[in-house]
Amino acid sequence: MRKKVSSPTDNAATVEPTDDVRAAETIAEEDTEPTAETPVSVEAVVGKPEKAPTKIRWGLLGGLCAIFVFYLTIGFIAAWLILNQIAAQTSHTASPFGTWWQVAVFVADIVFAIGVVGSYTMMILSGAKRRKEHVTQ
Repeated sequence: MRKKVSSPTDNAATVEPTDDVRAAETIAEEDTEPTAETPVSVEAVVGKPEKAPTKIRWGLLGGLCAIFVFYLTIGFIAAWLILNQIAAQTSHTASPFGTWWQVAVFVADIVFAIGVVGSYTMMILSGAKRRKEHVTQ
């Protein structure tokens, strides 16, 4: 049978705090009124918590919109070509806006294209704003 060897940290939990530590704790508990040195938060003055500003990742949003634009454009053109070939077999022509879903694909394509332009514009503007703030600091 092995004998347990005690380490210096075994007795650390039983050490009582000194009188200096106890006095500092009681002074800290009693002194709760803010002084000139005490920083006062806006939450304490106004009473509502501050919301952290959310940072929108414009590059990611623009990239997602660009992916949608790419595939919607391919789908719109492919549908038009396929429907035109089918219509040519029956001596007719097909319009790119012949059915409701072709119009919906075209409208979605335009909306996402506007999203690409807007997202990349905001990305450039927010980058310039960050650079300006960095220079002034």
